[in-house]
Amino acid sequence: MYNMDITILGYKFNLEVLILIGVVYLILVGHTVGGCCNMPLIMEGLENMMNSNSSNSSSSDSSSSSSDNMKKMALLKQQQNK
Repeated sequence: MYNMDITILGYKFNLEVLILIGVVYLILVGHTVGGCCNMPLIMEGLENMMNSNSSNSSSSDSSSSSSDNMKKMALLKQQQNK
Protein backbone atom coordinates (compact mmCIF):
# COMPACT_ATOMS: atom_id res chain seq x y z
CA MET A 1 0.00 0.00 0.00
CA TYR A 2 2.52 2.65 1.15
CA ASN A 3 6.26 2.65 0.63
CA MET A 4 7.52 2.45 4.24
CA ASP A 5 11.20 2.10 3.33
CA ILE A 6 13.65 4.93 3.97
CA THR A 7 17.07 5.02 2.34
CA ILE A 8 19.90 6.33 4.54
CA LEU A 9 23.44 6.31 3.12
CA GLY A 10 22.46 3.70 0.57
CA TYR A 11 20.85 1.33 3.10
CA LYS A 12 17.14 0.67 3.04
CA PHE A 13 15.42 0.72 6.43
CA ASN A 14 11.82 -0.07 7.26
CA LEU A 15 10.13 2.88 9.00
CA GLU A 16 8.60 0.65 11.68
CA VAL A 17 12.04 -0.68 12.61
CA LEU A 18 13.46 2.85 12.80
CA ILE A 19 10.66 3.92 15.14
CA LEU A 20 11.26 0.85 17.32
CA ILE A 21 15.00 1.60 17.47
CA GLY A 22 14.21 5.20 18.46
CA VAL A 23 11.89 4.12 21.29
CA VAL A 24 14.42 1.61 22.62
CA TYR A 25 17.14 4.28 22.40
CA LEU A 26 15.03 6.75 24.43
CA ILE A 27 14.35 4.10 27.09
CA LEU A 28 18.08 3.29 27.35
CA VAL A 29 19.04 6.96 27.62
CA GLY A 30 16.37 7.55 30.26
CA HIS A 31 17.59 4.67 32.38
CA THR A 32 21.23 5.67 31.95
CA VAL A 33 20.67 9.27 33.01
CA GLY A 34 18.03 8.57 35.65
CA GLY A 35 19.83 5.57 37.14
CA CYS A 36 22.71 7.72 38.34
CA CYS A 37 20.45 10.10 40.24
CA ASN A 38 20.31 9.81 44.02
CA MET A 39 17.43 12.09 45.04
CA PRO A 40 17.86 12.03 48.85
CA LEU A 41 21.46 13.22 48.54
CA ILE A 42 20.51 15.85 45.98
CA MET A 43 17.79 17.18 48.26
CA GLU A 44 20.21 17.19 51.19
CA GLY A 45 22.73 19.14 49.13
CA LEU A 46 20.07 21.68 48.18
CA GLU A 47 19.04 22.04 51.83
CA ASN A 48 22.66 22.62 52.83
CA MET A 49 23.00 25.22 50.09
CA MET A 50 19.84 27.02 51.20
CA ASN A 51 20.89 26.91 54.86
CA SER A 52 24.31 28.34 54.11
CA ASN A 53 22.78 31.18 52.08
CA SER A 54 20.21 32.12 54.71
CA SER A 55 22.38 31.82 57.82
CA ASN A 56 24.28 34.80 59.18
CA SER A 57 27.03 32.70 60.77
CA SER A 58 30.54 32.43 59.42
CA SER A 59 31.42 29.96 56.68
CA SER A 60 33.40 27.77 59.07
CA ASP A 61 30.29 27.24 61.23
CA SER A 62 28.17 26.22 58.25
CA SER A 63 30.85 23.89 56.89
CA SER A 64 31.24 22.19 60.26
CA SER A 65 27.47 21.73 60.55
CA SER A 66 27.31 20.26 57.04
CA SER A 67 30.13 17.85 57.87
CA ASP A 68 28.23 16.87 61.03
CA ASN A 69 25.15 16.23 58.88
CA MET A 70 27.20 14.05 56.52
CA LYS A 71 28.49 12.01 59.47
CA LYS A 72 24.94 11.54 60.75
CA MET A 73 23.76 10.41 57.31
CA ALA A 74 26.64 7.91 57.08
CA LEU A 75 25.76 6.47 60.48
CA LEU A 76 22.09 6.18 59.52
CA LYS A 77 22.99 4.35 56.31
CA GLN A 78 25.22 1.94 58.22
CA GLN A 79 22.41 1.23 60.68
CA GLN A 80 19.93 0.64 57.86
CA ASN A 81 22.28 -1.79 56.11
CA LYS A 82 22.61 -3.97 59.23
